[in-house]
Amino acid sequence: MSTTTAASNTNLLLADTDKDESDGYDECGKNSLVPIDHAFSLPEAPFLAKIHSNHVWFEWMNYAQARKPFSSCVRKYVAAIDIEKRAAELEAIGLNKQSVMTMRMCTFAVQRAVAAGRTLYDIGKFFCQGGLSRCYEQAADACLPTPPAALNLSASSLSLSSSTGSLSLSGSSSSLSSSTGGIMATERLYDAFRSAVEQVFQAATAAV
Repeated sequence: MSTTTAASNTNLLLADTDKDESDGYDECGKNSLVPIDHAFSLPEAPFLAKIHSNHVWFEWMNYAQARKPFSSCVRKYVAAIDIEKRAAELEAIGLNKQSVMTMRMCTFAVQRAVAAGRTLYDIGKFFCQGGLSRCYEQAADACLPTPPAALNLSASSLSLSSSTGSLSLSGSSSSLSSSTGGIMATERLYDAFRSAVEQVFQAATAAV
């Protein structure tokens, strides 16, 4: 795998949004490119909705190599990335769940794009010119908040439990339910995002 391919894939997988012409790479010799400065990597997931409006541009999109097809070695490497294993590793070192979600979403988008035969340039455009943002927004719109009826039921259960002297037990159950609901909402968002990305690249593949 070339240094350009490795560096650019790192930018995409981490949503590293600080890679313009004035910053981010160290040219070490004629054929060597070393990525530096990762301070803007893995922003929290909601940032993906506005990534295109922050004038993000990957300098490597200007390279001729970015428009060439991926080698079979690169395609196999990208396809073999275990997203959930990486997510668990990031959470284990203390990264917050929203940033981990960014990694999951970006990695899935890259995997799907590579599988669909897109080039680095194509994927960079998808990230920088609104494709990624639209998929996130579509996913967020598809995930509705908890219906009021469900909230009323929870409050009613707490009141009933209080009258029987079991307030602490009800409170624990309520807290557990809230935590579980948050996890479920996060996974719904991820599933909806994946569906949106699938639709984009299926349509692009059909149009070729």
